[in-house]
Amino acid sequence: MGKWTDYPTKTTPADADDLMIYDATGKANKRVLFSGLWNWMVDKLTNAVINNLQTNNKTVLGAINELNSNSSRLILGDGVSKFKTIDFYMNDYQKKSIELKNITTYLLVASHAAVGTGMYLINSYSSGGIITIIKEYPSLIVTINNQTLTVDAEKNHINVRTNLYAIGLCG
Repeated sequence: MGKWTDYPTKTTPADADDLMIYDATGKANKRVLFSGLWNWMVDKLTNAVINNLQTNNKTVLGAINELNSNSSRLILGDGVSKFKTIDFYMNDYQKKSIELKNITTYLLVASHAAVGTGMYLINSYSSGGIITIIKEYPSLIVTINNQTLTVDAEKNHINVRTNLYAIGLCG
């Protein structure tokens, strides 16, 4: 046998290709098919217990499933399911304000066929608010001050239609 570095390199192994390993139990070099190595890795990912995972389920796949099932979901529907359209329709070149009451989370959707869609997540509270831009609508000015939301399409003279939704986040 030649030196290890004398062998050619294969970048994409196939299932039927084999690999040399040292069998610690049998104290001998042996060949393993890549398909067998893959099955071993899948078994470890599925069944191996990893105690330092910060989930109740300590297997990799179980932890992923647990995290996916525990994530928050945005519930859309009518007022009963925590989604309500607010009367805040706006036409081109307008500036409009609304006082946000009761519900603290809102979704503002701004759109126009020629421009596209912008989305803003608005969290209001008594001393002010936070606007998170999910996708910015070009040149639209969106501000919040003391629970008053202002959307300005007039200053930059832009075409836009807006809808405002009160939403609820639930787990």
